This record gives sequence, structure tokens and C-alpha cells, in this order.
Amino acid sequence: MILKLVYPNLCIFCKKVIASDHICEKCQIYLKTDLICPKCRSIVTEEECSYCGVIPIQGLFHYNGKAKHIIAKWKYNGNRRYANIFAKELSYVIDANILKQINAFIPVPISKQRRCVRGFNQAYDLSHNLSKITGIKTLDILERNKNTKSQFKFSAKERAENMSGSMNIIKKINALLHKDNVNVALIDDIYTTGSTIKECTKVLRESLPNIDKIYVFVVCIAKI
Repeated sequence: MILKLVYPNLCIFCKKVIASDHICEKCQIYLKTDLICPKCRSIVTEEECSYCGVIPIQGLFHYNGKAKHIIAKWKYNGNRRYANIFAKELSYVIDANILKQINAFIPVPISKQRRCVRGFNQAYDLSHNLSKITGIKTLDILERNKNTKSQFKFSAKERAENMSGSMNIIKKINALLHKDNVNVALIDDIYTTGSTIKECTKVLRESLPNIDKIYVFVVCIAKI
């Protein structure tokens, strides 16, 4: 009780004192994003987009001012505790029936150069914490084979060109992924145009033809 008075729970976005957790109800409502089709960007209410037949992207928040600030603190200031907070929030919103189908989480890799500068891969941290909550393994089997340029100011076409051929699959693959009809989920911090996710999906499909469904779970979905 004394600790709560001295160190009260604060919403990570607006700093309002809250009873529990890390995000106040107002920010949850304001920042909440919908399931989005990666192909047509329509809001999806079922397991697949009714127009494209594609599995939607599951995110937590719109990538706006408040969310951008927190993501920056997480990635560039080394506030790795956010990975646990976001993993908990994702575990609340991901459909339980979908989680039952997933055999492994696969974090989206960052370049060796960026990892050296930051000291960690935020997608791996998120995936690792989600694994601890759900019991689903994290398999860190993707790697970047080149130092891609920052995509911040790139167009969708430039992003795709920048990411083309940038991913490899690590040769030593967990036996779990050699089973028939394996379902996996790619884990990342932000989904923008989808160029990074498409490249990861391409490499996984080419290297592991037994993979059935590939889900995508992210913290933020950006408008394009």
C-alpha cells in the first residue's frame, strides 16, 4: 500500500494515476486499432478479410503521437519494460482460438548494426514476453543479411525495394517447424506498408513449405 502511494501506477501514455495495469481506459479507447487487412487495409471482423481472403494484422494501437513517443522510448532509449507491457496487452486482444492454433512466434529481425547500437531487438523482446505469457515458443530463426536503410521517409515502393532480399532463415531450424501444417505468428513493433512482413513471409514460405498460416501481431499499425 505504501509503495503504491509513493510509486503509483501511471498510464504509460498520459501519466494519469490508475488502479492497475499500465494503460488507462481513455487511452485504450483513443489509441485502439482494429484488425486490418494487409492487402486492402479494410477493417476485418472475422479470421480472414471477406474481400481478399487474407489473415488480418492484429495490432494494439494506432501509430499516432502518443504511441510514437512510447515506441521511440522503447526502441531508442532502452526502456525494455515496455515489451512486457505490450505483450500482456496483446495476450488480452488476440483471439484465444487463434492462439491455440499457433505453434511458434517468430520475431522480425533487425540488422546486426542496429542491434549493436541498441543492444537488443525490440521484436524479440516482445515475442519472448508473449511466449512467457502464452506458453508458445519463440523461435528466432530469421536474420537480416544486409543493413537496410531506415524506412521512415520511404514510399511504399521504396520500402519494398529496400527490403527485397534482406532476409535469411537460419539454417538450424527447430524440429517443431518440420511438422505438417504448422502455424506461426510474426511479431514486430510497427506495421506500416507491410514490406518487412512480406519479405519475412516470402522467406518462410520458400524455406518451410509445410507452414500453413502466418499470423502477424504488432504493437502499432500506421496509416499510409
